Amino acid sequence: MRIVCLHGYGVTGEYFEPLARVLRREHDVVVPTLPGWGGTSKPPRPLDLAGLADSLAPLLPGAIVANSLGCQVSVELAVRRPELVSSLVLIGPTIDPYGSLPLGFLRDGVHEPPSLWWLIARDYARMGPRRLVRTAQFALAQRLDALLPRVRAPTLVLRGAHDGLVSRRWCEEVAELLRGGRFVQLPVGAHAVHYTHPGLVAQEVEQHLGER
Repeated sequence: MRIVCLHGYGVTGEYFEPLARVLRREHDVVVPTLPGWGGTSKPPRPLDLAGLADSLAPLLPGAIVANSLGCQVSVELAVRRPELVSSLVLIGPTIDPYGSLPLGFLRDGVHEPPSLWWLIARDYARMGPRRLVRTAQFALAQRLDALLPRVRAPTLVLRGAHDGLVSRRWCEEVAELLRGGRFVQLPVGAHAVHYTHPGLVAQEVEQHLGER
């Protein structure tokens, strides 16, 4: 099965490689970096979430495993082009309306390894402040709660127990808004649980795809 692993806000796909290596034992896994992120060619203007979603179309059909902002982009695509998305796994879907992003970053940072923060700092610098700010505006403007009931693909919502950016309350709400949604909270990990505990996340992904 084709699986697309989609990164979050400002970072590249590199932090998905630990999970991708596990999933590649059984699947055709692609780890893209969205246009304008990292060292990719930069469009004249930052793409909105619909534009970012459309950029994934050539990599599909298949399943999408996404993290953070990548969840918002994946849902956008699943609504716009349902024939391309056979299944979804949303890890720490943003943006949690019940939390504070600045405080969330601080809470989450305690539970993430230094290697991840180095990747984040490097990738944010490559993307640049203008694109970071504009992309954040696009993300904040999206009404994810209005899109979720329109998703046809069976969807697993995952949360690391120590996720400081996304609350259990919000993840449960996301799963409830989906037609075929299911929520699982993992006993370990934070917002990037797929980076720190790829084997555990892979088990949940495989189970979800097997039940599809």
